[in-house]
Amino acid sequence: MNRINRNKSEGFSLLEVIIALGIAAISVSSLIIFFSYAMQSIRISRSMAQATTLAQRQMEELKANPGRIMEMADDPLYVAGPVETAEILYNPETFELGSPRIPIPFFITTTAERIPETGGRVIDILVEVRWRYQGFGTTGDPENKKVILESYYISDY
Repeated sequence: MNRINRNKSEGFSLLEVIIALGIAAISVSSLIIFFSYAMQSIRISRSMAQATTLAQRQMEELKANPGRIMEMADDPLYVAGPVETAEILYNPETFELGSPRIPIPFFITTTAERIPETGGRVIDILVEVRWRYQGFGTTGDPENKKVILESYYISDY
């Protein structure tokens, strides 16, 4: 005759279920934290790429106009900027779905000076782009960010 052993339980005990749910909760919360940091990193990278593009555009405009470079370099008090761009780019503060994309104000400052060690023949050009970044989900004052491009121009004077 077959005897059925009723002491042997099939399934999980309450303690096993609680431990499994705890491990799952810790795993999911870790993934959520990692995802939010990854999204913030993407937003910072995107705004840095935009600032770099603006700086490169400014540098190319200067290189296309050597007269302006000479004018800037010959006047020791000349600083172009900061000039706020009229660009409507991407705002990392409004990443939520369905929200409007508000422009970030980027400020471009340009300086040029002759390098004395070269007899003033080489001009050092600096283009600085600054903006304020408020990270997603952070409180307090926004962080100042900047991108600086440096280039040299050899004058023919």
